[in-house]
Amino acid sequence: MNASGGLAETRTHGSMARLPKLPLRLDGATLDLRHQPPGVGEGGRELYRRCGYSDAAIDGLAAEGIIDIS
Repeated sequence: MNASGGLAETRTHGSMARLPKLPLRLDGATLDLRHQPPGVGEGGRELYRRCGYSDAAIDGLAAEGIIDIS
């Protein structure tokens, strides 16, 4: 996979790792990683808001350790 360019440098838990890309080609080109994946809890508050949770409910779930929105 290294020789074919089938691995992408990806951030995982703060360090970098080479992970497989999607095994697809469009016009002979591989699909590169456009953005690094979010960290644990990153963007979580907005996701819960979109699901209809109030900020108070989100804070309560986080305080109880049910969700991580750090």
